[in-house]
Amino acid sequence: MFLGEVPGDDASALDGLRKQAAAESDPTALQAQLLALGSLSAHGAVTDASWFRPWLTHPDPLVRLAAIRAALPTATTSAAARGLGGTAGSAFVAFGAASLPDVPWGSQGREAVRGFAEPLRAQPREARELVGALTGAPRADLRRAALVAADAQLRYWRRPSAGLWEAVVAGLDDEDRVRAQALDILAGGGAAVTPYADRLARFVQEQDRAATSTSTVDLAVRALMGAADDRALPRYRERFGSHYLRGEPPPLRWAPHLLPAFRERLRGGPGARGIPEVLNALTAWGPSAVPATPELAGLLDTTYAGPAADALGRIGPAARTAGGEAVADLLAGLARGDLRPPRGADGIGCVPPPASQGWHGAQTAAWAHWRVTGDPELALRVIGAAALAGLGRPALARLADLGSLAFRYADAVRPLLGCPGAWSRLGAAEAWWRLTGDAATAVDTLLPELRPLAAYEVTPLVLRTVQALGRIGSPAAAAAPTLRVVLDADRRYGGGILLDEQICRAATEALDRIG
Repeated sequence: MFLGEVPGDDASALDGLRKQAAAESDPTALQAQLLALGSLSAHGAVTDASWFRPWLTHPDPLVRLAAIRAALPTATTSAAARGLGGTAGSAFVAFGAASLPDVPWGSQGREAVRGFAEPLRAQPREARELVGALTGAPRADLRRAALVAADAQLRYWRRPSAGLWEAVVAGLDDEDRVRAQALDILAGGGAAVTPYADRLARFVQEQDRAATSTSTVDLAVRALMGAADDRALPRYRERFGSHYLRGEPPPLRWAPHLLPAFRERLRGGPGARGIPEVLNALTAWGPSAVPATPELAGLLDTTYAGPAADALGRIGPAARTAGGEAVADLLAGLARGDLRPPRGADGIGCVPPPASQGWHGAQTAAWAHWRVTGDPELALRVIGAAALAGLGRPALARLADLGSLAFRYADAVRPLLGCPGAWSRLGAAEAWWRLTGDAATAVDTLLPELRPLAAYEVTPLVLRTVQALGRIGSPAAAAAPTLRVVLDADRRYGGGILLDEQICRAATEALDRIG
């Protein structure tokens, strides 16, 4: 029988494994036995992390690492975890590499330091000591691993231990592999990197002078954007569309500086680089994107017809002023089906109805026509038909925007409040409230979707639910305690900095509206 096949419910086998480990003299065999006992901790193989402590001073660093890895599942208190972080770091340094041999570690040998850093996230002192032991290592892979360990803490705590961000920023001055790891962490650091914006700005200048790879500079620019630093603007204007610059759209205050470049890119047609990012930004900017109306209208017969129509709808009546009646006519033609963009267009032109995305695109065009012209009749006819056909959240979101104008379709919305699909329930709840004014029913439907927050989990559905409750306002007061817990927490939600910042923004805005 292999160690990995020891049955967790066989008390005699577990006892034999413990006795064998206690007497084992071969380091490789001992590693395997300790790792097996650690993996069987859930079955009671070892219930006290201190059982592994005699091996923390073993002369073989791999045995020390195996003992630590085995102890981690039961080292759930600061006392039980004491010394594990620093010992693990020094053992990696003594071993001389950040990866471990396949035998007996198996798949745990890859990204080995992460396998120690993640379980230690809840123990800041031990995690800090792990980082400290690795930071000054002579090998670059170990210094890079130090940043991986620091990142585990930064993604877990809103107020992480002192020195962790400084260790990451110091990686900018290290060799390429370490620098790349530092940039990857900083690019996902959001507002938390604001204190280091000056160093990032200098780094961009230094790399530009050295003519280093564009990806290196793009990540630094992304980090500056997360810090809301306008020094990122010139480089973003040159490089938008880069894979490394994708993320949230640039801020509205950049619109006057970016619109000329965005319009030129749109005139390049649907094959030009970065069109999705440009459309995303223009949609977010709403009426401020009005100068791009002619270029957006020029995309209404392309595969980007859906996003272009959405952006025009967000611009609103100013798009008709800027583009003339031709814009309204194009949108009406798309909504009625008189005009058909290429097959496969984003939401428009896909057949056959009603199950395809074709209806979604027609709804977008109809909604945009109403937003641009102020005439709701075409939108009510097209979007209402989609709602009656049960086409789900895309139809419901557009119907909700129409509000009480679409009251006649409320009976088609009500059954969806209890449908199996969570996204459809969300759309139905908001549409029901907007159509009927019945906030209580909508709130009762939405509140259960907040349950993942109890486990610090954030999904796009949870984020949209918080935003929907905020739009409902004071009748959604029952959500306020949950949202306050989110804002008061020490831990981050969603397993990352950017997602945690998003849920905090959404919760703050919702509470402001709830009152």
